[in-house]
Amino acid sequence: MMYDGMMVRGLLNDGEVDFYNYMSGSQPSNNTIKLTFTLFRDEISQVLADTNVFPGILIIHFDPDLSLPNGEIIIPTTEDKIQFPEGSPYISMQQIQFPRLAGRYIFIVRDDYSGDVSTHLNFSLVVNNFDPFFLPMNTDFHSRLPVGHQDRYAFHIDHPGTLVLELFECFGEIGLMASPDPDIFLGEKAQLHDLDFIENYKFARINVNFTGTLYVIIQTWWGVEDTANPNIVEAMYKIRARFYETGAMLPYPYIKAGNGGKTSWTQNDKNLDIKFTGLSLDQAVLDKLSGVTYYYEAFLAHSFRVAHSLA
Repeated sequence: MMYDGMMVRGLLNDGEVDFYNYMSGSQPSNNTIKLTFTLFRDEISQVLADTNVFPGILIIHFDPDLSLPNGEIIIPTTEDKIQFPEGSPYISMQQIQFPRLAGRYIFIVRDDYSGDVSTHLNFSLVVNNFDPFFLPMNTDFHSRLPVGHQDRYAFHIDHPGTLVLELFECFGEIGLMASPDPDIFLGEKAQLHDLDFIENYKFARINVNFTGTLYVIIQTWWGVEDTANPNIVEAMYKIRARFYETGAMLPYPYIKAGNGGKTSWTQNDKNLDIKFTGLSLDQAVLDKLSGVTYYYEAFLAHSFRVAHSLA
């Protein structure tokens, strides 16, 4: 049984199928359910990554007023697929949105790979409708959010310190509210949190002097039209949480893109040469860092929107 906002992990071999149950009640909540499937990279699933094949996910809804055999296959309203580059801990992410109906859902996950080499799926599954998603520290999470809608997150705090939420806006603009009181989701005690802007991303520094749960709301201020459904205006973003001990130096103000982030490129036949300047690090950071390796990735696409979304 799956519960709102709780991540489940799974492992499938060739041709295997897993079934996950989820109950949707009649309580007031969002009109849309969001199902996020993340495929993790390891030595075996790397073969699957090289094929650019996404796992199959089937959604079946059972009306509570009908007998169980009368299931209805649900067609998603939107389905986004992201392929991550080599070196990332993730292979791909699928985010499926569909209308919320009272009753029972069954999510069927199957390994559709039919190549010559045996593979498996190392994955996680999260369903969100009303309760917040408990996001683990140091984990990237992508979301597409229509204007006027909210994403709800929760973070476990086991001792005082500083929680930093890194926000990467792929397109559109988002705002953030945070509180240790769950009534924030009822519109009470909800205040916008100041966001610092460095280079191409924002981050929120939240001093937590308690143990327990911090609740966060992400809301879209403005967005762009969905190419598949022009009636939907949305933003796309990535969120990552990091925790720092009390008094620890936060590196964000000191790390900057070299040469203002400017790049240049030349193309000759099938070769593409990209030139850029590495990170610019403040001496205060260099004095405290050792044994750190920096990785640079280049994303190529036919449009700026697609490339920026992948990055």
